[in-house]
Amino acid sequence: MALRLQEEHGFSLVELMVAMIIMGVVGTATLGVVTAALRSQRFASEVRDEVEGVRVGMDRLRKEVRSTRQVRTGSTARQLNLWLDRNQNHVPDAGELVTYLINDVGGGSADLRRWNDVQGQGGAVVVARGLQLADAFVYDLAPQDTRTVTITLTAISDSPQGPSPLTTTSIVRVRNV
Repeated sequence: MALRLQEEHGFSLVELMVAMIIMGVVGTATLGVVTAALRSQRFASEVRDEVEGVRVGMDRLRKEVRSTRQVRTGSTARQLNLWLDRNQNHVPDAGELVTYLINDVGGGSADLRRWNDVQGQGGAVVVARGLQLADAFVYDLAPQDTRTVTITLTAISDSPQGPSPLTTTSIVRVRNV
């Protein structure tokens, strides 16, 4: 067995190997924690974006239902047809007939689309994504006579624990009838 002299400096090969193994274990654990934190942050960001999209869609729906002249015939639990008499002439003019549709995108998911009579369904704009495919519109009377529309939108976020729904409901009174 070799003895070390006092003037010798440095580490033995065994000491270096032990230090490298410890650093590898600590580095791997740190990488796991950082990866989990990034995954959680990405999920939170996606959920925030979906919730924000549903909120914006609901706000626009509420505003247009409140200011509508009439909920038009043909409105269903998944389709809302409105007449927005923007120029107050009591005549449905081009661009004043608006439709909202809960559009099936497959797998139980849907998006909320909006278009007017000039654009047609081909010009539909997606107002909210990541919704649960479900009935969204309830009318207090027949659509053309309705005074109140209840709107329910449910956002679905895919979390590691499975889909988690977030439902928002708004009861909107039609003002301009």
